[in-house]
Amino acid sequence: MNSIPSTALGLAEHGLPVLPLLADKRPFGLCRACEGLACGGRPNMATPGPCACPWPCHGWAAATTDPTVVGSPQWTAAWRRARTIGYHPGGAGVTVVDLDN
Repeated sequence: MNSIPSTALGLAEHGLPVLPLLADKRPFGLCRACEGLACGGRPNMATPGPCACPWPCHGWAAATTDPTVVGSPQWTAAWRRARTIGYHPGGAGVTVVDLDN
């Protein structure tokens, strides 16, 4: 059983916006409906706005805490292909500090 979706739901329930990522830690590319930035300027958020697209194809802008989105048929299909969970700490008001040697 793939524990990624259940882990993502748990993180979302705790207020951390999540999204599925591919093996190379990249988000899923834009779907056909969103090509040409037809959805408010996403994924680069040049012109932030809502998107009616149900797919997780907007990078960090698609990250959500909504369990109905995280468990939707479109996202379930993406979770099957995902290799890890991405999260949007800024969307949760969290600051992340990466300390290296």
